Amino acid sequence: MGINTNITKMEYNMFVLKFSTNLLNSENGPIVAYGILVTSGDGPANLSYLTNTWTQHQKTPYLALIQNNTVQTRNGENTITVDVGSGSKYEGYYNGPLTAKTTYRFGLVLFTRLKLDNKLVKISESYVTFSDFEPNAIRLPENPAVIGGAVAGMLAFLVILICITVILTIHWRRIAKKDSADIPIQPIRGKVSIPIRVEDYEVYYKKQRADSNCGFAEEFEDLKPVGVSQAKVNALALENKGKNRYNNVLPYDSSRVKLSINGSPFDDYINANYMPGYNSKKEYIAAQGPLPATVNEFWRMIWEKNVHTLVMLTRCNEQGRVKCEEYWPSKTKHFNNITVTTTSEIPLEDWTIRDFDVKNVKTAETRALRHFHFTAWPDHGVPETTELLINFRHLVREHMEQFSRNSPTVVHCSAGVGRTGTFIAIDRLIYQIERESMVDVYGIVHDLRMHRPLMVQTEDQYVFLNQCAMDIIKSRTGTNVDLIYQNTAALTIYENIQPMKGGDGCPEA
Repeated sequence: MGINTNITKMEYNMFVLKFSTNLLNSENGPIVAYGILVTSGDGPANLSYLTNTWTQHQKTPYLALIQNNTVQTRNGENTITVDVGSGSKYEGYYNGPLTAKTTYRFGLVLFTRLKLDNKLVKISESYVTFSDFEPNAIRLPENPAVIGGAVAGMLAFLVILICITVILTIHWRRIAKKDSADIPIQPIRGKVSIPIRVEDYEVYYKKQRADSNCGFAEEFEDLKPVGVSQAKVNALALENKGKNRYNNVLPYDSSRVKLSINGSPFDDYINANYMPGYNSKKEYIAAQGPLPATVNEFWRMIWEKNVHTLVMLTRCNEQGRVKCEEYWPSKTKHFNNITVTTTSEIPLEDWTIRDFDVKNVKTAETRALRHFHFTAWPDHGVPETTELLINFRHLVREHMEQFSRNSPTVVHCSAGVGRTGTFIAIDRLIYQIERESMVDVYGIVHDLRMHRPLMVQTEDQYVFLNQCAMDIIKSRTGTNVDLIYQNTAALTIYENIQPMKGGDGCPEA
């Protein structure tokens, strides 16, 4: 598929994007309208942004414009021009002027069905595909009235060309065929979302489960390249390599958790990433299970990030292999400047709950930390029932709502991607069903993988998430729910071949 892009105009308060009509070809039905999401902040695109308007754009991303698609030919070479910031109107949307000297990112939105409610997109009844916000930002020039008619230089023009080229080489199955022979040599980003209305989900679920989960297997396969091109320079530094339990689970630089520097510039490294939850961009920290030589850094992270809720999803030893160092004391233990005291421990059949007092010996400040240790997750599998993990999530979420609203919750297993990703995804999924009446497991996993590699590590876990969605929906409607779920095979993670002393690990999921 040939894609032609061009910027025909850029001013201090708007820019003009031109793209080929070939982008409007869809295998899932005709494109009835298209639009542009605009943001001046960070973070991935989100379905909920479709109801944000220009008047909100100083605080949140917004949908700048919607245009009805009048192009009917599938193979024509015509182009479409989109003016962002031109002042045009579409129902409740105002394509207001942009702000001079401001950095913007944007994404494309395609509708195969568009329904409005109070002049805004009714998400639950619209069918939409959208790209993520392009990573390379556009910075508008100064207002000519302020700088005496100065115009943007050649450097800004080249940056815009790069940004537009990247965003418009998106490889959507809903837009272009897989076997396209002439896709430009640019990073290919596939579809980022498969939103399904709650009332339609059972039909979709049965279709994807047919033929041994063939549909879900295809979705999971499409997720494999997501995020993998991001830089991991700090994780690969020679001084930090031994701090990683597995060689192929390395935190991306863009989202890694940074600790304070006490002497060496490498003091800030820990194998952990900030993860977006449903309520905030840094609602979670996904971390690997501590190695013997990284336990001090783990407790330093707990203190510096003001963590009050800690979730552990692996046993320390599984099938004769060390999966995680037992980083908590039976009574009291010192970890450099942090002293940890276990004040209570309640072992239950499927999980154990511990309470710690965490004290900074320099300031004498003490904080409470609750440790939720889930022990019923079989190695290389999924929990025996969806109900088990859903109930555990409710228990954790109740504590988070009371004590962790203004600080991240740390979640870890062994590598910090498989079970960790599944737990975070379930939390987001439950919110999505309850608050939006939508199910988008694909979109949630895609978002997580843009922040840490291999989140939701196995196809088994991906299918389990969809089973959770189905069971949650049935429980809401009073339908009898069969919560028993069979485990299948797992994907291997390759352990660090040069672990620090005592850092024995094994593939985990």
